[in-house]
Amino acid sequence: MPPRRIHAVLLLAAFCASGCGQNQQTEADEEKLVVVVGAAGAVNTPWHDGWLRFEQRVKEAAYPGLELQLFVNGQIGTEETIMANVRRGRVQYAGTSLHGTSSAVPELSVILAPYLFESYAEVDFVTDHYLTPLFTEMLAERGLTFLQWSEVGWNHVYCREPRLEPEAFRGVKMRASTAIAPQVFTETIGANNIPLPFDETLPALQTGLVECGQSGIGQYLLSGIAEEAPHYMLTRHAYDSGVQYANSQWYESLPEDARAVLLEALDEQQENRDIVRRAVAEQKREWQQVGRVAFHALSEAQRERWRQTAEGAHEILLERIGGRAREVYDRILAGKAEFAAREKEAK
Repeated sequence: MPPRRIHAVLLLAAFCASGCGQNQQTEADEEKLVVVVGAAGAVNTPWHDGWLRFEQRVKEAAYPGLELQLFVNGQIGTEETIMANVRRGRVQYAGTSLHGTSSAVPELSVILAPYLFESYAEVDFVTDHYLTPLFTEMLAERGLTFLQWSEVGWNHVYCREPRLEPEAFRGVKMRASTAIAPQVFTETIGANNIPLPFDETLPALQTGLVECGQSGIGQYLLSGIAEEAPHYMLTRHAYDSGVQYANSQWYESLPEDARAVLLEALDEQQENRDIVRRAVAEQKREWQQVGRVAFHALSEAQRERWRQTAEGAHEILLERIGGRAREVYDRILAGKAEFAAREKEAK
């Protein structure tokens, strides 16, 4: 959700190490800047690799006293837990998906509205030119400094059995994230909505609590979910991103050159998107070759039926989120219109 990073998740906590007793703190300790990096991703994923690149760049910068501590495999907890700790000041710098970040900024869930975007090019344009200023302001209202977007990718639907038509989900127990948009989508197709954090999804499949769910390809293939639910319907119904942000009070207290080191250690915005998209596409090809998962492409007619079934979801979503959701939605529509005009002009 994933700013100069990666879909997984960054936590930075900077503090001066204290000694055992009064007046025993050394000068070196007082100048030490410890940066705790946290994420909720799995190893051997493009998101984990992004953090390793981040770590290497910070080391190469050799900023005096700067020390990284990586906790990027869910050791700190769920994305919602990470966000809560950043807001409390217990951790200072984070990267979470839209699902996790919307626990503090519900309006981010608007971006996850079903069938809102058509292409990566459209998503990138609208996000960079229309949403960045708006969410910079909205995060600041919550004591958070927006740093960058991060890539996750298109969300699809997985199940134990193939279900290519939306009608096939009526009454089916489907996992949705704790964000509002996936829950609204689940409801519009008539499924039984089971909200769960991502790390509880695999046990829920194993115990029969859920039969289906929604996820990006990378998370689906590399989290164990694919083994339990080997049918993946390419609905491409929502685009998921992430946000890199910092506790504002902490971030503004850092020396300017320290902030620069941390920012420059992250992937460039578009570079990050391209790295993750290539990696996810390669993962899909590899799994297709070994036949461990059935990827079900939808026909145009089937895709249209999914769209029609989800009609009305946008209005329900805006009403349920409240706040500045409609402002976000209108901004997205304006961005989509400008993108379409530019595309038409270029032809």
